[in-house]
Order: sequence, then structure tokens, then C-alpha cells
Amino acid sequence: MDILDISTSTAVEKASDLYGYFTSLPTDMMIIIGVTLVLFWFATHFGKRSMIAVMLSLYAAYALFAVFPYEDYITSLIVEEIHPLLLSVGVFLVLFIVFSLVIHRVVCAEYTSSGIRRWFEAAILSTVTTAFLLALSYHVFPIEELYDFGAPIDALFATEELFFWWLIVPFFGIFISVLGE
Repeated sequence: MDILDISTSTAVEKASDLYGYFTSLPTDMMIIIGVTLVLFWFATHFGKRSMIAVMLSLYAAYALFAVFPYEDYITSLIVEEIHPLLLSVGVFLVLFIVFSLVIHRVVCAEYTSSGIRRWFEAAILSTVTTAFLLALSYHVFPIEELYDFGAPIDALFATEELFFWWLIVPFFGIFISVLGE
């Protein structure tokens, strides 16, 4: 009888894990699609130049943020207790905005045509930028404090090996979008 109880409890645990795996997926996808749509709107509204500047600014901000030595100093200047996630995001945003303003003046790519190609380029740029933001959020910020993505998304973005590739993917998106110029 004990053997049946063990296999039944194991089957119930497996079914519960499988249920959690699939029920988290719709919420995760809604968040990912939402971010992609916001970035798609940005890419179509402000143009390829602005979108590429955003993408390159994320790289530059990440590079400096990864070695930023003054987080403890900033924390000591703030009178009230601040959540570490808010402080990290704030520092990253300041770096991102500064780089974005500078890089936007340097980038000269713009959509070469209207119509389907413009939408295609905006879709590529917004999709790879969403993936890049997810990868950064897993490896730079404690994203699980804000939202805990399910196992399928974790498998794509949480590993160190795949983080390397997610750092490269946006360059392919930029390359594809400027290929016809």
C-alpha cells in the first residue's frame, strides 16, 4: 500500500508542477507581449534612429552599471531607507538616459521606406529589445522581487550561457534593420 501512496503523491506533485508550468505561461506572455508592443509603438512613433539609440544605450548603461562602485555611497546620502531594487533601477535609468541622449545624436539610421518594411523593422527591433531587457533584468536586477516569471521564461533568460547570446541578439536585429540601406 505504501508503494501506491508514494507513486500517487509523486504523480500529484508532477501534475502540480506541470499545472504551475502552464498557468504561469499566459501571464508571462502577456507581460512580454505588453513590453514588446510598447517598444513597437516607440519604434514606429519615434523612428529607427531612436530605437537603435535606446538599444545601444542599454549596452552602455549595462557596462557602466556592472562596475558602478558608488551604490553604497548613494545609499548613505539618502535619508530614508530605499529598497535595493529601486536604487539599482534608479542608477541604471540615470546612466541609460545620459547615454541615450548622447547616442541619439550620433545614430543616423532611419526607416528607408514606409509600409510593410517599416513595420517589419520596428517589429524586429522591438522584439530583440524586449528579449535584451528580459535578459538584463534577470542578470542585473533582482527581477524576482518584482515579478517571478515561470520556468519556461527562466530557462530562456536565467542561465549565464544564454545571457551571452541574449547580449548578441540585438546586434543581429540592428543588422537586419539596416541591411537594405
